[in-house]
Amino acid sequence: MSPGVNSGWRRPQYLLPIAAAIALAIPCFSFVYLFDDFDFLGRAQTFRLSDLLPDPHSLFYRPLSREVYFGVLHLGHLDAPLALHLFNSVLLAAGVALLMILASRLLGPRAGVVAGLSFASLGSVPLLVGWASGVQDLMAIDLALVAFLLQLEGRSIFAALAIGGAILSKETAVALVPALALQNSILRRERPSLGDVLPYGVLVPAWVAIHPGLRLLFERRFLGGGAGYLGLDNPDMAGSALRSILTLANLPVAGVSVEWASTRLVALTLGSAAAAFALIALNSRDANSLPVEVDYPAGRVLILAALLVLLPVLLTVSLVRYWAPYYMCLPGIGSSLIGATLLRNQPRRHLLPIMIAFMAFGVVSRGAGLDPSVTTERNLERTSKALRQVEAGFKRLYPSLTPGSTAYVFAQTHGIEGVYAHMYRFQALRVWYQDPSLLTTKPQKWKPGPRNEYLFWIAPNLDIAEIDPMRLRVRSSGARPAYYQYQKTVRAYAFGLAASGQTLRAAQILTRMPEPNAAVWGLDARIAAMLLLADGRVEFARDLLAHVPNMNREDALSALTGVLAESPLSRNLDEVALAAFGIELTDTDALRYLMHWFAARGYDDAAVRFAQRLLRSLPGDPEADALLRQLSEKQQRDRLTPRAEVDSL
Repeated sequence: MSPGVNSGWRRPQYLLPIAAAIALAIPCFSFVYLFDDFDFLGRAQTFRLSDLLPDPHSLFYRPLSREVYFGVLHLGHLDAPLALHLFNSVLLAAGVALLMILASRLLGPRAGVVAGLSFASLGSVPLLVGWASGVQDLMAIDLALVAFLLQLEGRSIFAALAIGGAILSKETAVALVPALALQNSILRRERPSLGDVLPYGVLVPAWVAIHPGLRLLFERRFLGGGAGYLGLDNPDMAGSALRSILTLANLPVAGVSVEWASTRLVALTLGSAAAAFALIALNSRDANSLPVEVDYPAGRVLILAALLVLLPVLLTVSLVRYWAPYYMCLPGIGSSLIGATLLRNQPRRHLLPIMIAFMAFGVVSRGAGLDPSVTTERNLERTSKALRQVEAGFKRLYPSLTPGSTAYVFAQTHGIEGVYAHMYRFQALRVWYQDPSLLTTKPQKWKPGPRNEYLFWIAPNLDIAEIDPMRLRVRSSGARPAYYQYQKTVRAYAFGLAASGQTLRAAQILTRMPEPNAAVWGLDARIAAMLLLADGRVEFARDLLAHVPNMNREDALSALTGVLAESPLSRNLDEVALAAFGIELTDTDALRYLMHWFAARGYDDAAVRFAQRLLRSLPGDPEADALLRQLSEKQQRDRLTPRAEVDSL
């Protein structure tokens, strides 16, 4: 490294872009474990050396940023949320420092400061600190920058090893390999040498040979298909490309919430102060502090920087079917170098407002109101707050759970918070209680066995309530729960018991739980009779129905909608439900009402069943035919454009 660079780095202002990056990320330090964090932490609890090998059923192979990173931190008991944020902050600081070194090597220390501030100001970067899984991007960024610095010194083999580590942290880094192999020839106007290119010619084929996801993509000709996450048949390439450009420019890709953005004012103030001090401290001669023979032509640097933007963006928008703003952090290396190249010679009176404005736009863009399924800082913050309350509720009821237990959890909350997915898909209780032997499932999926069991429900206000399965008594982590929530949970539990052959116990629970009045008892007794009929226990069912209060037709239809909406999808209880509630199978008006009710509320399977049942009674019925066509078209659209609540790319 030249004397000019070394002397520049002795000045404290070169640490200020790092301070700005950390300051802007401070609001994300409050995030708890989120989505993929639970997968990685769960695997760390049961780590085996074989976990480092490719999984033939996985699209991704990232052993460095997943198994190694989370495994080491778990062994050291350093995997609490705050600790993970701190480690990610260190990786972010390293990335900003490495980028400043690279820009300084290419264009001088003044450009280094501008590049560091540009990257720190990207609105998509703070999420990588708040979301522990952001370590995948951070490690890829850091190792890629190390590779470019090594290649600049002509150490191609070590550079190839570094970019290999980046690729094993996140596959998108492979897009940078062409730019890395051609870096010196681009900057020095030379033909590529064999020594520069050969290490990458070995690296990439070796990676392709071992990567399981590539094998899966090859098998389906790089087409995503119905539910594919990756594929060249991405129907929204143009939209993804536009959103990528806007994100790199710190322009919001959707409407922003001024109220939400105002929660980041303190972070913006601290970041702006760090940026201002860094720029004010610069001397005008810093723009030319590198000797002429070491400095690279700005046009050549722009070509390299443009490749660093275009290659990963093209890979992402062409292959990934579900775009997210944080995908632009890796291309942000290139956009920051472009900014540094264009702005390095600007006087401070111009440079200062430009950088502060860019930082402010970055903060505002973080509040873009994208669909809840898109991984954004705003959406993750909402999920984090919900999960913090849910975890606190569970631990208020049980500071610890018996190892090897099954927690039957009835999540009566669906929507943007993602609580539902965290309970079942991500098995959050295993991480919260540091016990990989715990199993969380729905009461409707009750199974007999030796495991100790708990029965919980999550209320719409996110309080946790527990029911004693034997005595049917309730206790709550918060306010007294509503009766209907208790009733729905017991019914779900009864459905699970009946589906596993415990029909008599299910009927006993439904008929013996505390009820507010005879009419409500009669409703649950009819449900019990329905389960008995489905199990062939006709005499028990008839005896029970002989003692239930009468129910008029309108109330019976209203009750049927709720009962069949809650029933397990694995069992078709339509006929026995109609019989238990006194509705004739030939009552076409009732069938039509139920068909439309289920269709209007998204219970497509039930709507199809009742439409088909109606057609058996009234062949050619236009309403049933039209509904079946509509639902068939909807299912086809869903297969072509599935939505994921969270992604890992």
